[in-house]
Amino acid sequence: MPKSLRFLLLALLSLVFVSEAAAQARAESSPIRFSVAAGFNMSRLNLALPFDPDLLAEAGGSFDEGARFGLVAGGLVDFRIAPGVSVISGGLMSTRGGNLELTFPDLPLIPDIDFPALGTIELDTRMIYVDVPAFVGVGVAKFGENRIEAIGGAMIGFRAHARQKLTGLGISEEQEFTDELPAVDFGLSIGGRYTCGHIFAAAYYTWGFTDLTKGDLPEGLKHRYFTLIGGWRF
Repeated sequence: MPKSLRFLLLALLSLVFVSEAAAQARAESSPIRFSVAAGFNMSRLNLALPFDPDLLAEAGGSFDEGARFGLVAGGLVDFRIAPGVSVISGGLMSTRGGNLELTFPDLPLIPDIDFPALGTIELDTRMIYVDVPAFVGVGVAKFGENRIEAIGGAMIGFRAHARQKLTGLGISEEQEFTDELPAVDFGLSIGGRYTCGHIFAAAYYTWGFTDLTKGDLPEGLKHRYFTLIGGWRF
């Protein structure tokens, strides 16, 4: 290859690398950055039972609060307010809920009384919200393009859809109950975020404060969920 052609090729490659570095530097210095994200929730419903689960177990029954996995997807925006500190918000379609399984013990046999076998009742609950985070991100470590942040703050969820499926006692029913939920669900989230160039991953746990039963249960029913998302920052 002629020296002039090699020199031209080397110059073009250098220009590409310099342009990419400059673009990355401009992105990092920009006070506002947008991103797209997707991932999943692992959620449970925090239900306080009106009886002692140990007594139920001693009688041969059981109660299990199973987790539900649901899709999370949407967009986020970072507002840099100081070096290493940003406010994070956006909108995420978030599916959460839980699975409750109650197994009744065999009832004692009493002469001349025929007790029906109750067996197991399963309640599968799915709720979809539009989550709007109001997080603060604080950098805790940085090496090259790699950055680690602690994130946390308020999580505001706007209800979109809800349904329940009841299986047991010889029946299987599914019904919608969107209008029976509070319109807004408030929570507190704590977690972390890792960023490398344009790519990021974040994980956080959310404690819901809103009683989903609107006071119908003495101890209420609240969301608890872990979120793992990843995406691309522009």
